[in-house]
Amino acid sequence: MTFGEVVRTERTKKGLTQEKLSELLGVSSQAVSKWETTGCYPDAELLVPLANALDVSLDSLFRNGQVTERDASLMVFSLMQKEEERDGGKPFELIRRLCWGTIGATFGIFEPTPAVDGMSSVVSDDGFTEASCEPYAPFFSVFPEPENGWGEAVGDGEELRSVFTALGDKSVMKALLFLLTKESQYLFEPALLTKELGIDAGELDAVMSGLRTLGMVSGTPVVINGETRKLYYYHRNEKVIPLLLFAKFVRYNEIFHLQSDNRRKPLIRP
Repeated sequence: MTFGEVVRTERTKKGLTQEKLSELLGVSSQAVSKWETTGCYPDAELLVPLANALDVSLDSLFRNGQVTERDASLMVFSLMQKEEERDGGKPFELIRRLCWGTIGATFGIFEPTPAVDGMSSVVSDDGFTEASCEPYAPFFSVFPEPENGWGEAVGDGEELRSVFTALGDKSVMKALLFLLTKESQYLFEPALLTKELGIDAGELDAVMSGLRTLGMVSGTPVVINGETRKLYYYHRNEKVIPLLLFAKFVRYNEIFHLQSDNRRKPLIRP
């Protein structure tokens, strides 16, 4: 039975008209009709009141195994729309909570609220997830293993090594953290890094090269009073944030929630 068919069946059993059910829930009778006939779902906050009005459990309302991936996607779509419309809404925090609940489901438990500290790590032959519940750095990441494994993306490591070389330079890191505090398209001269950060003028060429490697800057010649000077635009690259966070937590070995490791294959195939 579809969700709509269940609602109609249980409503009829209770002797409720669509109008009466709508009154109990504070919605229009047209809304109830849509749930029963068009595949639409009520807003998430109405699910428990609906189950109570029909005197059934949420499991019964969804007939346990009858909820499809499309059903779940529609519910998430509805949740996200409501969160976007809500004053002070935090859609990315909602996404994190939903992801956390999904991980809980892999352990057979209902876990709608993320822990307040620590991390989660779930590893299997199909991929892995890494999540932080630390309040200063909350994140959730999922890595389904591609058909040919991760080795195809990693290659021989040479392309990636230049990124780590740039990040490993103290002056590049200082400049990077400084630029992350600026708005995108911030225009500056390299000499500013000497003035603001104390980076030696002799290092500036290497620092700018490192920032270019990270996709953070691009240079443009500008003529000022007949003199050509090279200025740089800062380009916001949010991808460096997860890179920095993963670097911070790569050696983390403290508090873990929802942790498992059932992987038998190597991370990169030989």
